[in-house]
Amino acid sequence: MVDAVRSLDSDRQVTRFGVRALEETGELAAQQGIRHALVVTDEGMARTPWLAAVEASLRNAGVDATTFRGVTPTPLLGDVEAAVAAFREARCDGVVSLGGGSTHDVAKAAALLARNEGTLHDYAHENRMPDGKAPHIAVNATAGTGAERSGYAFITQEHGHEHTILHGDLLVPEVAVLDPRVHATMPARLTAATGLNALSHAVEAYLSTAHTEASDAKALAAVAAIREHLPRAVADGDDLAVRAAMAEAAYHAAEAFDAAGLGLVDSISLVVSGLFNVGHSTANALLLPHVLRHDGLALEGRLGPLCAALGASGGSVDGCVQAVLDLEAAVGIHETLADRGLTRDDLYLVAHSILRHPFNARNPVPLDEAGLAQVFLDAVEGEAPAPTPPAGS
Repeated sequence: MVDAVRSLDSDRQVTRFGVRALEETGELAAQQGIRHALVVTDEGMARTPWLAAVEASLRNAGVDATTFRGVTPTPLLGDVEAAVAAFREARCDGVVSLGGGSTHDVAKAAALLARNEGTLHDYAHENRMPDGKAPHIAVNATAGTGAERSGYAFITQEHGHEHTILHGDLLVPEVAVLDPRVHATMPARLTAATGLNALSHAVEAYLSTAHTEASDAKALAAVAAIREHLPRAVADGDDLAVRAAMAEAAYHAAEAFDAAGLGLVDSISLVVSGLFNVGHSTANALLLPHVLRHDGLALEGRLGPLCAALGASGGSVDGCVQAVLDLEAAVGIHETLADRGLTRDDLYLVAHSILRHPFNARNPVPLDEAGLAQVFLDAVEGEAPAPTPPAGS
C-alpha cells in the first residue's frame, strides 16, 4: 500500500518509503545523533511546502536547523564550499538534503568536507575516502538520479567541463526518505526527464562489464517498472501510487549502477551538461538510444532480457532502441541535442574530456574517437523520438 510507510529492502542504509514518510525526518535525524542539522536545498524546493515540513519535523524532534538554499541546477564546487561554510558557522553536526541529485550531491560533499581536512579533489578516488563524515539524511524529491541511494557525487568545476567524481560506500546517505507526495511537486517535463535518467542508469548498469547477477536483477526490474509507470506519472502527476512506483524503480536503478558502474551515456552527459545549458537528466535521455545502438551491436547475447523489460519482442539492438525511442515519445521527449543548441562542431570541445572519462572503463564497447564521433553526431543530428500521433489518427 502506498499509504503505509515501510522500509525498502536495503542493506546499505535506513529507508523510509511511503506517504507521510517525510514527517519522520526529524525522528530519523535524532536517531542518527544529529542535534543541529544543515538543511541543504535549492530555491525551487524552498518555494514548495516541503521545506517547511522538513524544518517542522526537525523542530518537533528537538533538532535545530539551519537552511542552506544555494544549490544550483548543475552542482558547482562553489555550492559545496558555501554549504561547508554554513555548516561550520552554525556549528551543525549533520546534514539533511531535500531535493534531487544536485542537492544530494552537494550535501554528500559538504558532509565529507565538514568533518575532514583538505579539498574535494583530495577525496576524488575511492581509496582516498576518509574514515568518517557528518551523518546525512536524504529526503528525495525526484525519481531519477538515485543520488539518495548511491555512493557517487558529481561536482562541476567552475569552468564547466571538468568534474570531481567522488565514489565510496562512505558517501551513501545514512538514511533515505522517499515520500511520493514530494515527487508530485514535479511538473510533467521534469518527471519525464528524471524518469528517463533512471532508465539510462539501469540500462548502463545492465550493460556494464562489471555487472553481476544481483545488479542485473535490480536493473531489469527498474527498466520494466519505468516502462510501465513513467507514462502514467507524466500524464497524472497526482497519482501517488504511480509516483511511489517510480520512486522505487529509481532506487533500484541506483542500487544497480552503484554496484556495476555507469558507462558512455553518463561520461558524455556529464561533460555536455557542464558546458552547455542542458540538464543532466535531459542529456541522458537524448543520448541513451544512440549509446544503446553503439554498445548493443557487441552484446546481442545479453539483449534479450533487456528487450523484454522494455516491452520489445526478440532481442535485437534495433528492437531495444526503438522501445526506448517509443517511451521517450510517449512522455513528450521529441528532440535531439541540436534542439538544445549543440552543433557537430561542439564535438571538438568535448572529445578530450569524454575520451578520458573514468566511466568509459566499464562501458561494454571500448571507446575510440570514431565511436565517440558516431554517438555524438547521431545524438546531435540523428533520429529523435517521433511525436505520438493523436488518438484515432
